[in-house]
Amino acid sequence: MKTITKLMLLLSMITAASSIAFAVDIPTEKKAEFRKLVIKRNQMHKELHTLDMQAADLVKQKKDTTKVNGKQVTVQDRMDLNQLHLETMAARYELDIPDLPDLTKNPDARDAKSIYGADAFKRGRTRTMLELKRQTFVLLRSIDYSIILSRLQEN
Repeated sequence: MKTITKLMLLLSMITAASSIAFAVDIPTEKKAEFRKLVIKRNQMHKELHTLDMQAADLVKQKKDTTKVNGKQVTVQDRMDLNQLHLETMAARYELDIPDLPDLTKNPDARDAKSIYGADAFKRGRTRTMLELKRQTFVLLRSIDYSIILSRLQEN
């Protein structure tokens, strides 16, 4: 063997041995707890999305959204605590936190500013307005403008 090949082989063996020596031994129960937290976070994310859609429907019907906004804030707070626990475990045991599932195809992902002022349900109302905005864009994309334009040109 050439000297360079031997050196590369030795270097790769040293790297592998050092990574094994410094690897964090994660107890199985901690891995299971981490997986449960990820599943719980994803479920809360879906629940929050459902509440967003409910609140958006209530706004369309010109009904009061206070109760749904309160539920949104509660679920978001629980989700934030869960995320903190996940991040702590990830840092301690060198685990990777998977991304949240993308439940919406938001056409404009900018963080909307609330026009409601500072109140207890501000975050819920903001989420509601973002959901309404998303639904509006979906509706606008579904319209066939060519038919409308052709009728206008006929007149």
